[in-house]
Amino acid sequence: MLAGYVGNYSRYEIEKKFLLNNLPEILPESYIDIHDHYLKNSNLRLRIESSNTGEIIGRKLTRKERATDLGAETSIITSLNLTENDLLALGMLNGSSLKKRRYIEEFSERRIIYDQFQSELSGLVLAEIEFKSYEALSKFELNSSDWVEVTGNPEYSGGYLAFKASANVTTYQTTG
Repeated sequence: MLAGYVGNYSRYEIEKKFLLNNLPEILPESYIDIHDHYLKNSNLRLRIESSNTGEIIGRKLTRKERATDLGAETSIITSLNLTENDLLALGMLNGSSLKKRRYIEEFSERRIIYDQFQSELSGLVLAEIEFKSYEALSKFELNSSDWVEVTGNPEYSGGYLAFKASANVTTYQTTG
């Protein structure tokens, strides 16, 4: 969600992240399947996005890092769209992968992203709420006691999860 640009190519992302026991009962019908490949010892990620019909709708190289001087909710993201050949060349770099299914709900001042992880991380569900502004963030009130906030916790970042995917998934759930 566009929260403002940093220089010519990067943008701020303002978000809160939550650990959920399950996906909500009511979700949008459409979803995106995501395959992320995190490059070792870096903040870089390769991503392939596929629609619910299986069509590839995006290939990206992304760098995401926390803007700690702006708070745990703020990151700086830089992305570059890739061709299939670009992705094949970069995909040979040393890293670790994860897969997830993403559902998105759009609202006027924010959007909610639900990620249902697959394979070794099956059972893990995270929700990210991306805000259009700091004003929208300041107005936000959580209406669910089932959501555990993990904003700023590096153990719930994609890169950490990709490299720890073989860990027992119950360590990622909110209750035993």
